[in-house]
Amino acid sequence: MYIGMRESQANKWMKQALAEAGLGPASIFATTQFGVNAALPHGGAPEKVLERQDLITFDVGGVLHGYWSDVTRTFALPESQIPSRHLEIWNLVKEAQDAAFKIATKGVNAMDVDRAARSVIEKGGFGEFFSHRLGHGIGIDLHESPYLRGDSQNHLAVGNTFSNEPGIYIEREIGVRLEDCFVVEDGTPLLLTSGVGGPSRSPWIL
Repeated sequence: MYIGMRESQANKWMKQALAEAGLGPASIFATTQFGVNAALPHGGAPEKVLERQDLITFDVGGVLHGYWSDVTRTFALPESQIPSRHLEIWNLVKEAQDAAFKIATKGVNAMDVDRAARSVIEKGGFGEFFSHRLGHGIGIDLHESPYLRGDSQNHLAVGNTFSNEPGIYIEREIGVRLEDCFVVEDGTPLLLTSGVGGPSRSPWIL
């Protein structure tokens, strides 16, 4: 990737990489958003060229061996010049994701997992900009019950698989989302990205 490229070009490269990894071609999805465009998590903004002050967001997945994957990364290129406020927002989203992982164990109410992440973002002053549930069940279908959301009465059971995807979206400024899927076990949840680098550790590392 490079400063000056278009979202559509990066998106094409990502889909090619997913196909080469063995995901079913008909199932592959990829959304690529640069900078301010990521403030609209479901897309809809005019295509953007990558600038030095832009973070990059990829939301990608597909089917492998009959099961869906879903991963989101927000990151910067080494030569980017990201505003300090945007890096602070990235770190807050990361903290929220970590808080949810910590309590996502057998028997915990799904509502409390959502609350763990949401409270971090609220305490950071950005609660109004976290505009969706924390996560969804995933497996045979891309989105399936149960869900990690504020009104859920479901309790996590061993074998449940969820996305954990907190985000902050400030229109006309920035969008940051980090997403990893995990399986509920008797102890610490199993991260499904652990074999391919694990969750994000820094905005400077994809």
